[in-house]
Amino acid sequence: MIYTFNDDAAAAAGVDNGNTFTSKAAFDAMVKAYNARGGVAGRRIVPVSVELSSNSTSLESDLQAACDKFTQDEHVAVVFSAIGLFSEVFSQCLAKAGTPQITGDYSLGDTRALAAVPTLLAVTTLSVDDRATAVLKHMTSVRRLTRADKLGVVVEGCAYNVRAYNQTLEPLAKRLGVPVAERVESRCFEDIGDLGGLGGDMQNAVLRFQTRGITHVTFVSGSVEGNAMFLFATAAETQGYHPTYLLTSAAIAAVQETNTPKAQLANAYGVGWIPSIDTSHSPLSGAAGKRCLHDLSAASGINPQSAADRYYAASTCDVFALYDAALRLDRGASDARAVMGAVASLGTGFAAAASFGESTDFRNGRRTGASQARMFAWSAGCSCFNYAGQPFSLVAG
Repeated sequence: MIYTFNDDAAAAAGVDNGNTFTSKAAFDAMVKAYNARGGVAGRRIVPVSVELSSNSTSLESDLQAACDKFTQDEHVAVVFSAIGLFSEVFSQCLAKAGTPQITGDYSLGDTRALAAVPTLLAVTTLSVDDRATAVLKHMTSVRRLTRADKLGVVVEGCAYNVRAYNQTLEPLAKRLGVPVAERVESRCFEDIGDLGGLGGDMQNAVLRFQTRGITHVTFVSGSVEGNAMFLFATAAETQGYHPTYLLTSAAIAAVQETNTPKAQLANAYGVGWIPSIDTSHSPLSGAAGKRCLHDLSAASGINPQSAADRYYAASTCDVFALYDAALRLDRGASDARAVMGAVASLGTGFAAAASFGESTDFRNGRRTGASQARMFAWSAGCSCFNYAGQPFSLVAG
């Protein structure tokens, strides 16, 4: 199990996430809950844990050390991850050792990065390419983005984001008749030391977009869309610049509600597939969500109070539940090929507490489970984000 303690980094950015417990607490509670009923598919969990510090200035080294611990020292059967940051190096290291990785993160790389790590399963998120596709197609279909608008794109400069922009977003925008009018590339966020620089990059992006008359802004970032949105919008407010924002679940709209200038959020719209962070008032009310809440409360007295709490809870429960479902289906075979095959065989049959409608789809080689979404938009009445319009499919074809 690998997770991040995030409070100090959030505070450094001037952000209150609103969480009342840590990822570590949620992971430990789920180990206790599963072991109390016999383990995962009847196998007792022996946890090997790594807690990363969000204040680290050497996260890539920390992740390499974690991979070495998991694959060389402890020879773990599987890695459950909630890092909050996609690392190609870490996931490729696990894949090289043949160790399955199941992540509950909203963070993820592009299609090419996923192809290079065939042992990675992302329960309730999308690749960067699929996010860009969902945003552009849906926003043009509901006419939140039209040929009369000028689109500006901020690309976080990690290789997988740049690839997603070049291979997916830019050509798709042209095909839809809304070509990119201005692109700004920021640094690749790799540790806390990049936070100040990212703020400067967003100030530069605001200046360029405002000068070019950009009316609509979107972000290409597998890990820090939320940080980029907050920093960009804060800088834009000081400059009196109020564009329309086109976001995804990875912007963590529920946290933007209480931290980002309200005048900037007034024209913010998004494609959301993670209710707990799309809005601040989405309860875990489905069967998987209720089971998750029961496990956390019974095992460790954890009772989520905020949107961040509900996300921590649901995303953690989901990685345990997916692995349990896979091992039950493949009769306990824990090698990577068997686990991947079992998840594929689940098809649409796995209910994820963190997903919109608790729906997932692992058919046809999909290793990203999120399958349904709905648009979210700012509501002045509640000073919060609400869902709008009808749910739609995220699955091609």
